[in-house]
Order: sequence, then structure tokens, then C-alpha cells
Amino acid sequence: MIARTLLLLALCLPFIARAAPQGEEMTLSQISPYDFAQTRQRLLSNIQTRQLTLFAELDHAAAAQQNGLTMPPTTVLVFGNPKGGTPLMLAHPSLALDLPYRVLIARQEDGRVRVSYPDSRSYARHGLTPDELAQMAKMPAVVQAALQPKAN
Repeated sequence: MIARTLLLLALCLPFIARAAPQGEEMTLSQISPYDFAQTRQRLLSNIQTRQLTLFAELDHAAAAQQNGLTMPPTTVLVFGNPKGGTPLMLAHPSLALDLPYRVLIARQEDGRVRVSYPDSRSYARHGLTPDELAQMAKMPAVVQAALQPKAN
């Protein structure tokens, strides 16, 4: 009986190991060419220009300060498109754990501003179809467009 269980486990192990992306980076991150305030404003402007809904802005530095702690400027923008996201969440309820889309803006110790956001491929774990994943790929583009350096 034990040998049979071990054999079954050995046969299933490759499938279990592939179930979660190992070492695959599911968060995209880049250094902004702008300071913290400019980066935040450019993202907010791009969200508004694309007629997306800003659901929340979480100011972690302000929360830290209110509790007697210090933290460099660190904000999470929570935004999306309910007309697009709601049907996806109805079809894939666990997707509601990851939506609305979130973007972290954080000033690092060296003064540079790092912007981090989900890789749209990470939503595949919710069972999205290739077409639905393509729809989700629009969200990182919102961030990337806001971080493009100004043309001279």
C-alpha cells in the first residue's frame, strides 16, 4: 500500500510542480524616469485619459506617519474598467482576488522611483482564455505609456 502511494505521488509530482510558476516573475517592475510626484501624476492622468475608474489610492507613507513610523513615499493606485472586469470576474470568480488592477509607486533609498505592477500573464492561473488574457494585457500598457520619457 505504501509503495503504491509513493508510486502515485512520484507520477503526480511533475504535474504538481508545474501547477505554480516556479521562479517565473509575475510582477513587472521598472524605474521611472520621473520623480515620485511626477510619476504618480502621470499615472493618474493616464488612468483618467483612458476613462478608467480610480477605485482607491493607498498612501502607505501617510499611514506609517499616522502611526509614528517613517517610510519613503509609497503609494498603490487601484484602478480598472468595471465594464471589462466585471464580466471576467463573473466567468472566473477567483479573478476578483486580483482585480481591480494595482500599481505600486515607491521611492527607493537611492531616490529613484520604482513602479511595480502585475504581469497580465499572471491571470492565467484563474483559467482565463487567450482572448481574455489579451484583454488583460491592456493594463500593463497603461502603466508603461505613463512612464515613457518625454520626447524632445
